[in-house]
Amino acid sequence: MKRICTFLYITLILFSVFACTMPSELEIIGSPLIKFAAYMSLGDYFSDMTDNMTQTNNSSDVLPCTNPSLDYMAFVLHMEVFNKENGSCDFDLPSFVHGSGSIFINVGGTDVEIPVDYIDDGSDSRFFVLENDKTIAESDDDNPFILSFMDIEQYLDGFAFKGIQAKIYISGSPLVNVLSIDLHEITANGPHKIVDDDGSFEKGPSGLKSLEEYTGTSLPAKGKEIDISDIINSSGNLHLGYKIYINEGQNINLDWLEDINIVAEIVIWLPMDFETIKNDAIIKFPDHFNEFGDFFKSLAGIEFIEDINMHIAFAPLNPFSKGFFIINDAGYGDIKCSLDNYNINLIFTEKELEYINNNPFNPTFYILYPTLHSELRIPNGDLSISTISLNARLKYNMDLK
Repeated sequence: MKRICTFLYITLILFSVFACTMPSELEIIGSPLIKFAAYMSLGDYFSDMTDNMTQTNNSSDVLPCTNPSLDYMAFVLHMEVFNKENGSCDFDLPSFVHGSGSIFINVGGTDVEIPVDYIDDGSDSRFFVLENDKTIAESDDDNPFILSFMDIEQYLDGFAFKGIQAKIYISGSPLVNVLSIDLHEITANGPHKIVDDDGSFEKGPSGLKSLEEYTGTSLPAKGKEIDISDIINSSGNLHLGYKIYINEGQNINLDWLEDINIVAEIVIWLPMDFETIKNDAIIKFPDHFNEFGDFFKSLAGIEFIEDINMHIAFAPLNPFSKGFFIINDAGYGDIKCSLDNYNINLIFTEKELEYINNNPFNPTFYILYPTLHSELRIPNGDLSISTISLNARLKYNMDLK
């Protein structure tokens, strides 16, 4: 009876790891079986990953995509690159009597002189045409807008996102309709343009500011597409510079300059849809899985347990089924456990239990995808561990009947 109580005691370790309910089934006839409900959400794992993709000098938001028609989990990253309100404009109308003059626009703390030609079309509207391209706001390349994707490597090694979308949006007062924007990556070899704009894309806000979730299935309308998939998948930092300007030949209505507001936003659609880009790609598990190490030590220390078979079930399905669950200890090496469409299948042999019982054992846990071009798609909704079944084969049979 003492040994039975010992076996029951070790199940309490599982309850503490998973904040479980009490066992729903208990069978002790030769090979004890314990099965109980458990809950551990893995959705937060991917949410944390996207939260860590932040820029260093501007505000950002990460919005979960909650549209139920999506068959994969997705997030939207929203960032403001430029936001200037209450800009000013000064001009001297008599200076245009002879058909030309200058207006002065201030949207970033410095007056920008813009030579223009006056257009008299006989109406009440006052139009001017720009003689040359004119920059009205520009970033300091020594203080770039920074997006960091390096933290992805803390979670995924050897995986690439599929289906990334990105856009830049410009909105504000009517002047934005004649503005153009260039985005360039600041590299050691000089600037590399990732947006070269002629001002023709449809202006307007993304509509994402102050939202807590996003219900669409792709990025909002308007804006101009930008391609930063390679930069994100390189797990590096993106150093961005920008230039906001008016193209030569644009007609400007003087009424547009009475109130100048300009906002530029970058929005990224980040699906949890991946493909391995090398052999032996790795998904690194959250730290709280390390509590399993203490559990395995407790099991190994019970001398009458011959081997252990544990099934950890996912709800609704196991998205990692194309990989292997690896328990790695520096001294012992890898214990490779199979995965199926529903479970992680953990099997510990007598040899492995003996090693754990007689040696320091400090395992780490990860999922190994050994094959190039394997797919991983995280389902939309609540991905979680739902039940755990534990079966231990004893070195003797005991029947309580």
